[in-house]
Amino acid sequence: MGIAGFFHDPNRQSAFASLKSITALFAEGSNLRPSQTFYDNHLCCVAASLAFQNLEPCISPDLVVWLDGEIYDFGEAAGSINLSQPATAIFASLYRQHGLTFLEHIDGIFASVIYDRAAKELHLVTDRYGLRRLYIWRGSKLAWASALKYFLPVLDFSAQIDPAALDDFIELGYITEERTWFKDVSLLPSGSILSWDIVRNCGKQTRYWWWDKIKLLSGSLDENEVADELGILFVRAVEKRVRSGERTGVELSGGLDSRAVLAAIPNYGNVLHTITFGIDGCADRLIAARAAAVRRAVNHGFSLNASNWLFPRFKGVWLTDGQTSLLHMHGFEAAELESELFDIALNGFLGDVVLGGSWLAREALDHPITPQLAGRFVGREPSKVNITKQYFDLNKTDFYFLQNRGRRFTYNGLVLMSTYIETRIPFYDNKLLEFSYSLPDSMRLKSHIYKTMLLRKFPEFYRRIPWQKTGNPIGMSDNVAKLLHVIRRVRRKVFRYSGGFFQDPFQSYEYVDYPDWLRREPARKVFSALFNHPQAIYPQYLPRSRVEFAWNEHLRGLDHAEELCRYITFEIWLQQIFEKRFRTEEDVHRCV
Repeated sequence: MGIAGFFHDPNRQSAFASLKSITALFAEGSNLRPSQTFYDNHLCCVAASLAFQNLEPCISPDLVVWLDGEIYDFGEAAGSINLSQPATAIFASLYRQHGLTFLEHIDGIFASVIYDRAAKELHLVTDRYGLRRLYIWRGSKLAWASALKYFLPVLDFSAQIDPAALDDFIELGYITEERTWFKDVSLLPSGSILSWDIVRNCGKQTRYWWWDKIKLLSGSLDENEVADELGILFVRAVEKRVRSGERTGVELSGGLDSRAVLAAIPNYGNVLHTITFGIDGCADRLIAARAAAVRRAVNHGFSLNASNWLFPRFKGVWLTDGQTSLLHMHGFEAAELESELFDIALNGFLGDVVLGGSWLAREALDHPITPQLAGRFVGREPSKVNITKQYFDLNKTDFYFLQNRGRRFTYNGLVLMSTYIETRIPFYDNKLLEFSYSLPDSMRLKSHIYKTMLLRKFPEFYRRIPWQKTGNPIGMSDNVAKLLHVIRRVRRKVFRYSGGFFQDPFQSYEYVDYPDWLRREPARKVFSALFNHPQAIYPQYLPRSRVEFAWNEHLRGLDHAEELCRYITFEIWLQQIFEKRFRTEEDVHRCV
């Protein structure tokens, strides 16, 4: 989905041309349907959505509202407003009644553009968590877009790579904070509003919500009562995101989070489909099939292998603005199959963080986050970690990761799929998240309260079915789990040192094998062609010798898959934006 717009000069002809080109980009390589275009004496704007969604802008003489995303609960601010209207019309009504204060009460993943024609103001808005993105360019004229590629047709815009963004991407695999690939283009922060005075041609950025609004619970807490309350809130979160009559499915893995979503889905009597991708025989697919059987859902296994993983991901680079390494586009190959099975996918996005505290550091339970501590967990030098005073005040390490790795890296997988299906993430329900983060960190550390909740609320899904991460059910005693862990380590060593003579029963534990796949065709030929091509663009930004050294070492048996896929993603993205190549299947095959 998406929104794009800009203020324009009196020369309407150039504005119309830019808007037409942006509209064409919406449909390029996706299932998006552009909305009605809008223009007046000040600005022009267009949006796009999937065919089954009703997200046409709400246009009236005094107000125009665009929305990218979904709202699940309008909260107490809704009052007597007719909630059966399209979401853009509800936004318009709420804005007229409450101004922008209604935003604090909304539960949803969205970006919005509110054009107050009477006051001659424009308001650009992001959701609480900044997941539905809105990028800003303060060039000759203000422009905004939900994807970087939509700036390319804007008059006077020039795409220039930001060296700091490149440093982020090569070092971490994602771009941090509000930085983007392009100089002078920034990401509007989470829970923020950029209000632009059209007459004065200036703006003010404010934040309507931040994590410090969540207050810690005090007094003694009964763990079972807390777990039960978490279970109630989680089920409600899932129910708010499943509507009768919609084609809803689950992106199911062998982990805990997507299984919890599956377990909580209400039964409306229709067939429920789940999809799981990975190597044939991998633990994810075996475990997911067992969980689906408990729910009586139809599980579709999608095989990933050396032959089919690479080529679709060239298109994925374009759809994610080059911000996702093609190494981490797991399952994009199944996008068309998913869109045939369902329109809405429920995803367990960051359940292990929100409820499980998987990014909490024990050292930070009694101390605020510091650049040194954050650097340890993101794998970079403390001098390159940007920690604001707000992070210090929050006293929780996983806030830093939610704002960076979670928002700028993990969520990219959902951005990738958003041009085919709508994805809903129940763990990011406002009430559930607020309650979880009001708990003492010690309860969330190592998923303690999360596992307790799962076992109490959904025992049939967790007492006997193993967790992919450990190979054991989460209810297994620590002593038995440790014994099985030792046995598995011994078996793997025997397999390795015997040269594979004794079969390893866990050799298919992982769902992908990218290091090996890079050494096989077609990846070997593609990577060699792009790295060694005399007209490659990446040497303008990175030493060719550095890239070729890593590639040759990988071919000799060392593992540089992460590094190499970041290099190749960067080259593909450069060719897509500067040469308009590798955007179609034919382009990909011509590159080799």
